[in-house]
Amino acid sequence: MGSPEEDLFNEIKEEVEKELRQKYLGDIDKLRKEFASELSGALSRKLVEHMNLRREGYKSMLLNGINILVGGGGDGLEEEVSMLFDDVFSSMLTDLAKLIPEVVEGKLKWSGGDAFDEIVRRMEELVEKAAELETRKRMGAAMESGLVQRLINELTRRDKALRALRYLEVQGPKTSVEVANFLGVADPTARDYLKRLEAVGYVKRLVGRPVRFKFVRAPWTLEESGEG
Repeated sequence: MGSPEEDLFNEIKEEVEKELRQKYLGDIDKLRKEFASELSGALSRKLVEHMNLRREGYKSMLLNGINILVGGGGDGLEEEVSMLFDDVFSSMLTDLAKLIPEVVEGKLKWSGGDAFDEIVRRMEELVEKAAELETRKRMGAAMESGLVQRLINELTRRDKALRALRYLEVQGPKTSVEVANFLGVADPTARDYLKRLEAVGYVKRLVGRPVRFKFVRAPWTLEESGEG
């Protein structure tokens, strides 16, 4: 068993891999079937087109052979053979068109060396790499968040003015009396803290009565809060 950090990393990575597989590999078989259907349709149409272009040529060859065999004069027989040929030819085309989807589907099934199998293998590699990067990103964010929280705790423990600032950040705009009650100090003392924070741009006064103070930024933040 590894360290707690390693165990957490592997746990997160497993969850991320599952998410990515569902996202990127879930529709692969559906795409394969759609591709097989489109390919089968295209091949069937091409086959019918190709064979119909040669239908009359094949018929003429058959009828010429019959005329040679019977020595001419077989007009009635030629008509019957022509009709029979058309029926058989159409039936043959129908059977071939039905056979093509089975052949294509069999060719595209998951098997070693198959094109789709190679696609899945590469997708698996990409999923694994992406999961590794995403897990490290999440772990880094978690660690950064923990460090920031420890920084906030330490700063606010040492400085009541910063504790008041954190109070405004979490609870929203407050009056000096509310801040004083939170800190357990007198109202003038709270007002002094708020004036210090205002002087360095950490808070701002809101228009209105009673005067309320709004959080703007802090030593542990990078961006100013939005207007509200």
